Amino acid sequence: MKLKPAVLLPVSAIIIAETFLFLKYTSYGITLHIITLLALSLAASRIRDIEISNLLQVLALLPLFRLLNITMPIFFTRTLYIFPLVYGPIFISIYYVAKNQKFSGREIGVSFEKLHIYFPASVILGMVLGRMEYSTITVESLIPAPTFQNVLVFMVIMLIFTGLSEELLFRSMVQTRLEQAAGSMGGLIIASLLFGAMHSGYGTLYEIIFTTSAGFLIGYLFQRTRSLAFIALTHGMINIFLFGFIPLGLV
Repeated sequence: MKLKPAVLLPVSAIIIAETFLFLKYTSYGITLHIITLLALSLAASRIRDIEISNLLQVLALLPLFRLLNITMPIFFTRTLYIFPLVYGPIFISIYYVAKNQKFSGREIGVSFEKLHIYFPASVILGMVLGRMEYSTITVESLIPAPTFQNVLVFMVIMLIFTGLSEELLFRSMVQTRLEQAAGSMGGLIIASLLFGAMHSGYGTLYEIIFTTSAGFLIGYLFQRTRSLAFIALTHGMINIFLFGFIPLGLV
């Protein structure tokens, strides 16, 4: 797999910035993400090759995502209610990029076929992968108290503001554009590496390895099904079990 500099350089910059964050050189990581965001935004507007320009514009969403996300406190009850504030701007950015690039419904994964199969499959996958991820990081439940209302609010936030938004970003947009630039397998591998790297904030190599592997599996499922609903549900269910049901001992 031979990568063009237009692919290799921004991907490397994002991974290096995440490495700085992982090693607790926070100021270096933030600075590099800011530089990368500005450079990608400028390059995307200057390059005439539409395929490369579209890719750079999509990749620019990743440092933007990190700069928004890094301000969010982790593993506190109030974090649950900050998710919409942090992920809301990502939804807006994704919408305008998708509209500007005229993403097709198939590229995004707009399909509701076989949901009677995908829904139970996503619950099972979510429980299994959530349990596996729980062994790599120690988390407390984000559910303030296990009441029906709190559980419902928690599930909605996990499904929409993490599952849907991150899968739109990493699979529908980043992986799709990388596949066009580096081939199906190349795009899948690079998108998975980026997905894993951007979990550096947890501070453990095991979590990065796990999320890279999980990202590869989810990305492969997206390639096979082209169903955003399936992978968003799966991602959301992982977080529901990881940050809710498992710490409370409900499963």
